[in-house]
Amino acid sequence: MELGYLRSTLLTCAAFLVIGAGCVSSPSVQPRASTDSESDIELPSRDITDLSAVQLRQVKGLQSSINVTEIREGGPMKDGIPSIDKPIFGTLEEADEYLDDEGLGILIERDGEKRYYPFQILVWHEIVNDTFNGFPIMVTYCPLCRTGVVYEREVNGSAVEFGVSGKLYQNNLLMYNRDPEQASLWSQAAGKAVVGPLTGTELKIVPSLHVKWKDIKKEFNDTSNLRILKNMLYAPSRYLTDPYEGYDETDGTLFPQALDDQRLPVKEPVFTIIYQGVAKAYPIEEAKAAAPFKDTIGNATIFIERDEELNALRAVTSTGGQLLPASESFWFSWVATHPDTELWQP
Repeated sequence: MELGYLRSTLLTCAAFLVIGAGCVSSPSVQPRASTDSESDIELPSRDITDLSAVQLRQVKGLQSSINVTEIREGGPMKDGIPSIDKPIFGTLEEADEYLDDEGLGILIERDGEKRYYPFQILVWHEIVNDTFNGFPIMVTYCPLCRTGVVYEREVNGSAVEFGVSGKLYQNNLLMYNRDPEQASLWSQAAGKAVVGPLTGTELKIVPSLHVKWKDIKKEFNDTSNLRILKNMLYAPSRYLTDPYEGYDETDGTLFPQALDDQRLPVKEPVFTIIYQGVAKAYPIEEAKAAAPFKDTIGNATIFIERDEELNALRAVTSTGGQLLPASESFWFSWVATHPDTELWQP
């Protein structure tokens, strides 16, 4: 069954649950049942990412940095949400035929060239394995968490491909690396392996900006060395719909969160940074209104700026103005993976 029907049914149930109505389950999206007994099973020689969430809980000797009992099936099976592995890019004029002016996307730049990855496409694929001017990167987006992050897709010195596991942890996408010998589950929000032989391995964040399409159009033209992701593995009409429509307007999440940090509303959009080992979050609209301003993160001084043309936040070092790796997310997802995060107060 297709992603739109699976996730939209789950989200419909979740929306009713958080407002107290009575939708309890969907017959079309039952978690995969384990074929093993309820007793512990030996660590399989096969790819652990092929195991169901139930089976993972039963594996003896499984390496993990998280509580695997909190892993959930997201609906689609492994690779049921297909990653884009051979990205194709088009022009601004082509993209403007179907992209929503208010839609967000991820903008990255390297050696004077720019690429834009619209959420309108990413919502159906969640991962893009790309190579940008010889640089292996992975553009990721979790619609349930509004988390868009770009990573270097190198593990132990080698470029690897990632896919969508079909599983969630704290409502966040669990990715997997396509390596049958060392296949592991990775937290998209944290950028690190959390289950499997690579547990603890971290990915390096690539600086990026979250920008609305209308602002891209105002700033660039077809001669601006800008290319826009245009892969359409589905029919073009699919990308004009949103399988998560209405989810952002609810106060609840698909699955309960283990941590309830009430410093901000659950789905408050935040601009997030990790610098010198310290995590910090900035409510986006308040930070845009206050920018530019100087701030302290840990013992370091940084500047938070608002790109006036692109209406996007960015963080730079106080000396040299180097762009710092940053991302954006719903508050609940950021604080779930960074419970000790600092919170900027205007």
